Amino acid sequence: MTTFQDIGATAETVGEAAEIDLALDNVNIIPDSLCMACGASGETRLMMTKIPLFREVIISSFSCDACGEKNTEVQFGGETQERGCR
Repeated sequence: MTTFQDIGATAETVGEAAEIDLALDNVNIIPDSLCMACGASGETRLMMTKIPLFREVIISSFSCDACGEKNTEVQFGGETQERGCR
């Protein structure tokens, strides 16, 4: 029978005091991020930037030296508009 680690307890101990400053074009490095593939500590980099004629986005990158897992994401980073346009 396979025994799984409690991911919630592991996540609480990793990176409790990480401070994130999402100023435009400022890269934030979070050194002790939980790797979802192997459970070891990886590194997350976050950057908020503005794309001209579009909007603000958050670019995130994760890498784990223990297992080689890598992940990148682009997410909406600004406020939601009250009304759209036609």
